[in-house]
Amino acid sequence: HDKLHKPIGMRETVTVGPFAVTSVPVLHNASGAVTFIVEAAGRKLALLFETGRITDEMTKFAAGANALLLEANHEPAMLAYGDYPDFLVERIAATHLSNDSAGAYLRSIKSSPPSLIMLVHLSEHNNHPNLARARVCEALGDRTAVVVAGQKEPTEVFEV
Repeated sequence: HDKLHKPIGMRETVTVGPFAVTSVPVLHNASGAVTFIVEAAGRKLALLFETGRITDEMTKFAAGANALLLEANHEPAMLAYGDYPDFLVERIAATHLSNDSAGAYLRSIKSSPPSLIMLVHLSEHNNHPNLARARVCEALGDRTAVVVAGQKEPTEVFEV
């Protein structure tokens, strides 16, 4: 089993078969939390989630991605006026991207968006797939495919 387990350090790139996987630090309440950039055959997949905001470093690593998995965890009003206790509302708001934050990031890369954007890690209680998609499309326009990943079912397979 040791050959199947390969630790990866912060900002380190490891090779797994044809894939170069780079860990990128995120802003979360867990120490050492990271997300990943995966590259192979001249293509790049950026995974930007489990973070309170997109940092300049994350933006730099994700630049030029062909596909982007982007957190759109919650709609701020739904989170604020829902039935979660205040401490949990504050934790979620600080450690997970809202629809607005996802949209702001996409506006910042609007001049060269990836060909596929998949919204991930949507809250079942504080978001809705149609709302998340609408917020992102509002930020981006209709130039990029936007897919919302479901909570309980796999998405279709995409080639980018």
